[in-house]
Amino acid sequence: MENKQTKEIVTPSLMTCVIKKLAAKIQAECLKVREELFWDSKYGFDHNIGGVRTRASVKKAEARVDNLTGGLVRFKFRSHRLLWFSIRGLEKRYILDCANKYDYYTKDSAETNPYLHIESGLLELRKIR
Repeated sequence: MENKQTKEIVTPSLMTCVIKKLAAKIQAECLKVREELFWDSKYGFDHNIGGVRTRASVKKAEARVDNLTGGLVRFKFRSHRLLWFSIRGLEKRYILDCANKYDYYTKDSAETNPYLHIESGLLELRKIR
């Protein structure tokens, strides 16, 4: 994979190393983004209301997290119960969500918070093709 700006080759093993090293930091930042974007002042995270609940910018939040890896990983935050990421140079989208993401007034918990599984999802990328 070639970096268009610097014409450097980024190997899959280098990408894997960078991603694994930063996985915990990425998850921590994504948890901040979840609250920044989707916290509802009345219901907290115990709601099934789609979209951003605050005045924060989704694009700025995504760019902030993407910059942690130098753009190797790109995140898309869709709701407090749904997000996905992709690895630069690959067409696969890794979706993280919860089984009951469309149930109204589901209580927020570890099972309904896919943002708690970002680190393990990134660490499972043992072999990038």
